[in-house]
Amino acid sequence: MKKINSCFVWLFILVLILVACSKKTGHEEKKIRSQNTSGGIVFSESSSSDRYSFSEEEYLGNLLSYRKPIDEVREQYEADCEKLRNLEQSNYKFGNCDFKEMKDFTGVTVLKSDEESESISIEDSLDVFRKELKRTGRDKEIKLEDYVIETINHDIKEEECVGEFGDAELGWYPLVFKHLDKIKNGSNFAIVDTKNFHLQMVSTGILSFSDGKINEYTGYSMRDAFHEMLTGDYAELVSKPGESLNDYKDMSYELLDGKISVSDAADMTRNFFVNESPLLPAENVDVEICDFELYKVKDSFMYRFWLRRKYEEVPFAYHIKMGRKRYNDVQFRTDYKFAMTITGKEVNYYYGPPEHQKFEPLIERQTKVLSLEDAFHELEAKMGENLKCNISKVEFVYAQTHREFFKDKNNDLLPEQIINIVYPCWEFTGYSMGDKLFCYVDALTGDVYYYVEVN
Repeated sequence: MKKINSCFVWLFILVLILVACSKKTGHEEKKIRSQNTSGGIVFSESSSSDRYSFSEEEYLGNLLSYRKPIDEVREQYEADCEKLRNLEQSNYKFGNCDFKEMKDFTGVTVLKSDEESESISIEDSLDVFRKELKRTGRDKEIKLEDYVIETINHDIKEEECVGEFGDAELGWYPLVFKHLDKIKNGSNFAIVDTKNFHLQMVSTGILSFSDGKINEYTGYSMRDAFHEMLTGDYAELVSKPGESLNDYKDMSYELLDGKISVSDAADMTRNFFVNESPLLPAENVDVEICDFELYKVKDSFMYRFWLRRKYEEVPFAYHIKMGRKRYNDVQFRTDYKFAMTITGKEVNYYYGPPEHQKFEPLIERQTKVLSLEDAFHELEAKMGENLKCNISKVEFVYAQTHREFFKDKNNDLLPEQIINIVYPCWEFTGYSMGDKLFCYVDALTGDVYYYVEVN
């Protein structure tokens, strides 16, 4: 009888353990689930070059059950922010954090951008050049036949274009009009090295542009300014670190075309990209101004606006420094785009990813996401207990990832396939041991990605 009673006792204890396990909190479940950082990318044993692909079934199978309706997440957002500000027993400090407004979106998805299949045709690209030359009044001084060159080409040999663009610093580039039959698409060529005009195309749209007015005023050539951050050599940064567009929106400064308010110039800049650019935003894509810098150039001021894209009202993650460090096979392509005006009446220079880039939804639109509080617990679970971080900014964004998969050929690792996927994420930006850290928590699966800023 005693043996039977003891069996019942042990059986009863086992039942209690099972019940307790079944009542684990969502946060405990997240500690297991957040270890998965595949992002729905799966490997196939196929001999095809497309061995890596996004699996909708794989990704949807990892959706977290404790997501909440977006409206509910938005309603509790301020309360979640206050909870994080007042955390006591945590290695993460939010006391001075800038919690960005949660935008008015109603659903999210996972997006894909196929740069090659969406490549702009030669004819459309040349039409962009013609329109921009005419708009800026440079069409009389620059002939397309003499200046349009392709900067990256694998089909035209160097000896076929000797003397076409004889600049040793830039290398050899074929003139487009002499090799139209061999150029497959309109990407990767540009009008370059002219002091008064610059335009560079990539497969998804316009990467960079200058109407020459900044160059004429400063005396610097396009080559000196192209891809470079403004330096004290010809421009003095007036605005202070930490200042934003809100600090200057009611201010006016003397530009080349007169005194122009920062807010009017900001409206002009956004309107250009949304309504006046020769390549308008893709379907469901919009543009917003997210940062501002004020410069003094000789006797004039100059405005520099940072822009980013939005997809159905969810903004893309952006970063005003290009250097970053990849982790594992994931690299982030945060929006890095700026536009400058020294006249105040038009955009005189810009550089960054095209808003014309098309995005394709990969999964059915989701109306439930992780709350900020739940996303933070995902971050804690994934990043470990030893990391200490002062969080400076939190925002709900689309984070664009760039994965390169390699194959070993004759002991050389060669790119085999590239996949660009955009995930809805909670972005946590902060500082840890002197490094600036960017963490992204997938708002649907709890997967965590991160990188460190590298100067």
